[in-house]
Amino acid sequence: YLDQKTMMYAIIASVAWVTYIYLGILILVLGEKSASQKSFAVLCAMLAFWSFGCVGQQIFYDTGWVLLFDRIYFAGSELFILAGIIFILFLTGNSKRLLYRLILLAIILRMAVYQTANWGWNLLSRDFPNDFWFVSHQVLSALETLFIPFVAMEWGRKTSLHREKIQARIIIFSTIGGTIIGVVVDFLSGTRGYNPISCMIPLLWMV
Repeated sequence: YLDQKTMMYAIIASVAWVTYIYLGILILVLGEKSASQKSFAVLCAMLAFWSFGCVGQQIFYDTGWVLLFDRIYFAGSELFILAGIIFILFLTGNSKRLLYRLILLAIILRMAVYQTANWGWNLLSRDFPNDFWFVSHQVLSALETLFIPFVAMEWGRKTSLHREKIQARIIIFSTIGGTIIGVVVDFLSGTRGYNPISCMIPLLWMV
């Protein structure tokens, strides 16, 4: 039996899941098949994977299946960040820049450690909302997410196209704002006895 708030979270997460899938398909069908558009479609796929984990957490929260969806949720949350970084590198034409590649490699190695803890022992979910693995995951993920607006800001300063300057500002605002809101929402939901729900936040600006 799902209480009213859990049911509401499940419905919103389901809407987010379908929306991310729709946006990914839309860009693949109507886009020009450029590297940045393909990477955006991958970003949408990771958002869908993340929100799918959230749907399962809400629906199966009192069954053994929730352990699988916990792992999917936290894997999706980090893969979304990774896909977002790859997208911004392709969008700004920085995908071959050595420094950025090294930063990306460091982020991948950090995520590999945390996903080993996640899939091997479910430590991120076990420590939710205020113990080491979850808190450090949130802090490191938030710091890594800031790489996206940093690259966008540099791109916005260098470009001479007004459209790209506006695009850069949108990415900067939505990424920083979404990250802050998402972290706060996860801690608040956890302290009130509910599963993390930050996968719903990108829905506000993705649409």
